[in-house]
Amino acid sequence: MGLLDVLRKIGVIRYGTYKGTYTSARDMPDELFMENVYDAKKDLLHPSQSKTAGTEKMEGGMFCSQCGTQIPQDAKYCPKCGAQTSPGQQAAAPDVSGGMAAAMNPKKKMALWKKLLLGTAAFLVLVIGSALYFTSDLLVPIDAQLAALRSGDVRGAYEQTASAFKQATSYEQFAAFVAAYPSLSKNKEASFSERSWEGSQGHVKGTLTDASGGVLPVEFRLVKENDQWKILGINLK
Repeated sequence: MGLLDVLRKIGVIRYGTYKGTYTSARDMPDELFMENVYDAKKDLLHPSQSKTAGTEKMEGGMFCSQCGTQIPQDAKYCPKCGAQTSPGQQAAAPDVSGGMAAAMNPKKKMALWKKLLLGTAAFLVLVIGSALYFTSDLLVPIDAQLAALRSGDVRGAYEQTASAFKQATSYEQFAAFVAAYPSLSKNKEASFSERSWEGSQGHVKGTLTDASGGVLPVEFRLVKENDQWKILGINLK
């Protein structure tokens, strides 16, 4: 009686089949794993060459290194792919060292003094920006008057003054005042370093630069008339 007849007789394989058939993976002999009946003799005589898959031990059971299916601890074969387990040969465990290292070494927090410094700087920027925004209307009549003087329109410059200024200073007096100060009548550019207001009164301070490069300090006092700022006084130093 041949080897295949013996295997069929003991129920390891069935007659008329090409693939090996077993009642369950647990009943399959440890030394025998074959792809078909023609490999039976080779697998039986050379058990070291049989198909063996590594397994990975984890909490609650093992996992097949071939297909990843969880295997009961007392099973000898993977219930999904049929690979033989090898408890002594463990698959590489997932690398969790990176996550553990990150948890053990959290990012350093910013120093308190740095936070205070950044907060103070942001507050100052906000305050200065707000002040410039809310005082920008003060420059409207001043810019208009200086532009009119640059173009020789003294009458237009006079119209940027407040009613109280006109009552105290006639147009002729204003024209004479402008002619006496070339930095005012022939101004090339203006720079204002201080701007403030309180109620209906405003104050602007800066410098005027004439065509020759001369710089003259100047101060404007303003008053609000009909929701518009008008020049109440000009002080040249």
